[in-house]
Amino acid sequence: MGEELQNEVHRVHKESIEYGLAHKGEALEYAMAYGRGIEEEVGEKFVLMYVNEFTQDLGEKGKGALEYLFNRAHEKGIISEKPRLDVLEG
Repeated sequence: MGEELQNEVHRVHKESIEYGLAHKGEALEYAMAYGRGIEEEVGEKFVLMYVNEFTQDLGEKGKGALEYLFNRAHEKGIISEKPRLDVLEG
């Protein structure tokens, strides 16, 4: 994927997350249509596991967590080599 397309995907993804967080009730209502009857409280907890401040910007803490995860997976033999962490920012 070229740099221009990467930047466009990153921009749209970031705007989508920002919109979802700014309109949490509306976003949750939409997501619950696919919740297969789960309670709203459970649905909200599930959604917020994936749509949160780390989805907007990993920051150093998030990048460190990914590095740790990759290192542990490599040490345990789950992955043969550690992937290069390539995070779009901006």
